Parts: sequence; C-alpha cells; structure tokens
Amino acid sequence: MDELNRIITDEMERMYRFAFSEVGDEYLAEDLVQDAILTAYRCYPRLRETDKTRSWLWGILRNHIKRAYRPKREVPTDEIVIIDAAGVSYVTPEDEVLRKADITRVRRAVSTLAKVYRDVCVLYYLEEKDYKTIAEKLDIPLSSVKWRLHESKQQIREEFEKMDYMEKGYRQAVKLGLGMCGWVGNGADSGNWYDGAEKALESLLAKNIAVVAYEKPKTVTEISSEMGVAADYVEEALEALVKTQSLKQTVNRYQTMFPIWTREQADDIYGGNRRMAQTQIAAELLDALYASAEDVKKIGFYGSDRDADKLMLLLIGIVEDGMKHLFDTEKLPIRGIDKAWAFQGLIDGDVSPVQVNGVSSSWGDSGMVEYYFYQRTIPDNRLWREEDHRVLCDIYCGKPVTDEYALSRLLEKGKIEKDGEGYRITSPFLTGEEYGKIQAVLAPVIARADAVQEKIAARSRETVKKHLPAHLADQLDFFGDYCANGILITALFDELTSRGVEIQPEMATWYVK
Repeated sequence: MDELNRIITDEMERMYRFAFSEVGDEYLAEDLVQDAILTAYRCYPRLRETDKTRSWLWGILRNHIKRAYRPKREVPTDEIVIIDAAGVSYVTPEDEVLRKADITRVRRAVSTLAKVYRDVCVLYYLEEKDYKTIAEKLDIPLSSVKWRLHESKQQIREEFEKMDYMEKGYRQAVKLGLGMCGWVGNGADSGNWYDGAEKALESLLAKNIAVVAYEKPKTVTEISSEMGVAADYVEEALEALVKTQSLKQTVNRYQTMFPIWTREQADDIYGGNRRMAQTQIAAELLDALYASAEDVKKIGFYGSDRDADKLMLLLIGIVEDGMKHLFDTEKLPIRGIDKAWAFQGLIDGDVSPVQVNGVSSSWGDSGMVEYYFYQRTIPDNRLWREEDHRVLCDIYCGKPVTDEYALSRLLEKGKIEKDGEGYRITSPFLTGEEYGKIQAVLAPVIARADAVQEKIAARSRETVKKHLPAHLADQLDFFGDYCANGILITALFDELTSRGVEIQPEMATWYVK
C-alpha cells in the first residue's frame, strides 16, 4: 500500500489534467480522478503484477472516463468491477467470491460515514442524481454537495486501507465499569436523577464510544470505523451522551468528559492510597477505637451492652461522620438544573473504582435517621418504607404497635426480634445527644484520622495528575480528593476483618432519634 500511495502522489496532478482534457469539466474531472483512486485502493490487494501499478492506475482512470460517457443503465447497487493491470474490466467466476467479499467491505465502509456524508453518497452513486438535484433534495448549497462527496471519498479510501491492514480487524468491545457520585437538590425530579446520565451510559455501545473518544476528539466516521458499528447507531448514542454532558461536541468531533482508568492506573491511584492508609495508620486507629470502647459503652445508649467487636462498625462510622468532608461538591464537573454529578470508569472492571466503604444515611418523617455502613460484603439491609421507620421508632419508645405488615417486614429483615409478648430492636439506637457524646469521646481519633487523610489526599492528587488526560485538567482537584475519600475507612474495615471479626448485617446499621 505504501507503493500505491507514492504512485498516486506522483501521478495525481497529471491524472487530473488528463481527465479535464477528456471531459472539459473541472468538477467531473476531480470526481473521476477520486473515483479511480478509490477503486485502486479497493482492488490493490488483489493486484498480482505490482510492478505494473502505474499503468494499472491509469487504466482505471481511462475506464472511469469511458463509463462517464456511456448511457446510464440500471445496475445492481452492489456491482463491483475488477480491473486488471491493463485497465480492462472483467468479472470471472474465480473472482465471484472476492466480489462478494468486496461488496461487504464497501457497504461496511459506507455505513461508517456520518449521515450528512452518507445521504449524499447514496443519492449520487446509488440513485445517480446530479449535484443540483441532490442540493435541492437535501436543501443544502451546491458547494456543500461537492465538498461532502469529496470528503466521503477520502474517508472511504482510508477505511478500505484500515480494513486491509488492521492486524486484528475491528476493535473488540471492552467491558467498562462505571461509577457515579453527586447530589440532587430539593427541587429535583427524583425519577430523573443526574439528567438521565446513567441511562445514556448503560449500554455496551455507549461505554465503548466513551472509550474510543477518550484520548482525543473523533468524528462519527472515526468512531464508527474503529468500533465496526454503523454510523446510525453511533449517532443515536452520541446524541444522548452529549445531552448528558458525558461527551463534548466541538463542531463535528466528540470527546469523553470523564476519566477512564485502566486496571493499572486504578491500582496506582486507589490501590496506592489504600496501601498508604493500611501501612501508616489503620492498626493504630483501630487500637485507639478499641481503647475507647469502654468509655463509649459508659454513655449507656440502647445497644451499648454489646461487646466491643459488635460496636466497632458503629465507632468506625462515627469517626467517618466526624471527619472533614474531603472533596467539594461544588466542584462536581457535570452540572444540571439543581443537580451535579461526576463519572469515572474502569476498563475491564466489574465495578468502578469508587471507595468501597463508607456511611450513608436516610431520614424519615418520624424524626429517625438510619445510618448504614456500606461495604461490598455487607448486604444492603436498609429500611426504605416510612411505615417501617415509624414502627421501629415506636418500638424504641415503648409505644404499642398494630401495623402487622410493618412488623412482619422488620422481622424478615432482622431489624427486630420477638421479646416475650413484644419486640426488641437488634441494632443500636441512640438519641442525638448520645451520638454527640460518642463523637466527643472519639475526638482524638477523628483528629488523627483527619491529619492522615490529608496526607493520603496529597498523594492522591499527585497520582491522579499522572493519569488524567490534558482535556480533563480542570477536574484534577475534584478527582484527586475524591479518589482519596473513604480510603482510610476502607483500611480500618480491612484491619478489622483481618483480626477475625465476623461482620453481621445488623452490625452495619444504627439509628439516631
């Protein structure tokens, strides 16, 4: 193919002058030369006598000029003519298999064109419309028709070269784990969190578009070509990705606007942060929590009679709740009306590299807050029904309960158990005042954790900086902090389980009234 490129470069000007002298129309002459070159690229892999490439190329041009003056005839749209070194057209039985393969290649190449180019190609080549008719039909200037035909030929030529010489064919789909974080304001539609961004990225096609357009901006044709997917499907997915700000469109090019880590990068960022926490502080902090356990138990809240092991997740959760919030939600890179969020992805990962431990909470009209320590090994056993919250509060306050359905649900989820004629709660239950007292006891541990967390965050920012592409530089501060958030709690949880503490679902939930 390099030899053909060289010959085309040498001969192109003379080919144009020859074509113009034959047809007397500069635009038609340009088209004939471009068509001849496209045919050459398509057929070159089957040329047996490569030492005759130059005369073969001129023969193709002469053939195209001759056909330009022939009366139009009905031709099957998939007809491909094979041209030999002498410029003579013929199709032999031996070439039939190759012809059918070529048809597939042509169709696949055209399918990768963006719609604006594809429409012009279909009208010009398949429906044999002239420039003026195409311009009227598509309601575009005549100059746009000529330009789009010129561009489409160039793109198809490049596509044929890729088909012939890509070592492994089209790019194989990759699995992309995605994670999100963000907030939704009070006025937001809870049924449409993150402006539909999660839905836009849920398909394998959309995820792979994000991967292909990550390192540099690409056109529809480039994305379609690299993925081996028809441009129609790519354009449909791109529309949703741009709308949700997952990708940015600049003129006719698209680029992914969130970080995508490889496994190696994720290990360098998250794994390195986690190893730093484990080696520098986890054992020391956990020892300090065990040393504080007796003072915490003296506060006398509901559930304080548990042994230290069963209180430890509660104490770890209160430490995290009392620590400084690491990343600024005002710097969330993607924003909508009363919403803001961030994406990140992990190539070939089952899950995205978000922090694996932490504390979440849910509030109910009953005035009770349910805190939940989440970790991938702990089933999500939170209460979601307001009626269940209310009944649990009533049991804590010693009020009579008649809602049998709520009671059966709480029993099934292990939130309560029978106690004689009544029920008792299986998880710790604190008043706001008691919660504050625990935080006061743990204040030295929280201060030490804050100091170490800042060191982890500094390390995280430097590491993220190495792996974040230039077009996402404005997200460095956010992701530098975000990738360190929760790492210390993860290290504490790992240290706890490494000491043989068996984590039970009821240990992961506690309530504050």
